[in-house]
Amino acid sequence: MSGREELGKREFLKDSKRRSFMEDAIRHIEMLCQEKLLVYQNLLKLFRTERKAIIQADVAKLWAFSKEKKELADKIHELRMTIFDHANEAELIIEEDQSKYSLVKIIAALPGREKGTLVNLNMALNEMKRKIAALSHENKVYLEESLKTIEDLVGIIARSCVREERYGRETYMRPASYGRMAVMREGV
Repeated sequence: MSGREELGKREFLKDSKRRSFMEDAIRHIEMLCQEKLLVYQNLLKLFRTERKAIIQADVAKLWAFSKEKKELADKIHELRMTIFDHANEAELIIEEDQSKYSLVKIIAALPGREKGTLVNLNMALNEMKRKIAALSHENKVYLEESLKTIEDLVGIIARSCVREERYGRETYMRPASYGRMAVMREGV
C-alpha cells in the first residue's frame, strides 16, 4: 500500500468515525426532543387541570400547580441545554450563546436523509407550545375576570354599608331596608 492510499484510508476511517458520532448525536437529540415533547404534553394537561381549579377557586391547588409548572419549565430548559450540548459536540451548530440556538438551526445543518424525524418533532413541539400559550392566555383572562367580579361584589357590599364604631371597633352596618347585618373589620 502506498503512502497516498494509507493516507486515504486513514481519512476514510476518520470520516467514518465522525459520521458515526454525528449519527449517534442525532439519535440522542431525537430522543431528547421526544422527551421534551412529553414534558410539554404534561404541561398542557396541567394547564387544563388548572382551569378547573380556577373555576373552583381552589387556591391551594393553584399554588401546587404553580410549583409544578415551574418544575416542568426547569425540565424543559434542562433538556434544551442538553440538546444544545449534543449539537455542539457533534458540530451540528457552532454557537457560543445557548439562548440563540434553535432546533431549526440543527435541522439546517443535517444531511437531507437525517432531517425527517427532527422536522416532525420540531413541528409537534411548536404545535404543543402554541396550544400551551393559548390555554395559558385563556386561564389568565378567566382568572382576571373572576378577580374583577369579586372586586365588584366587594365594592357593592362596601357601598351598601354604613360605617359605625361599636364596642371600640370599626363596623359596617347594612341599612335597615336590607335587614340588620353587621360586618366587623378585624386588624390583620
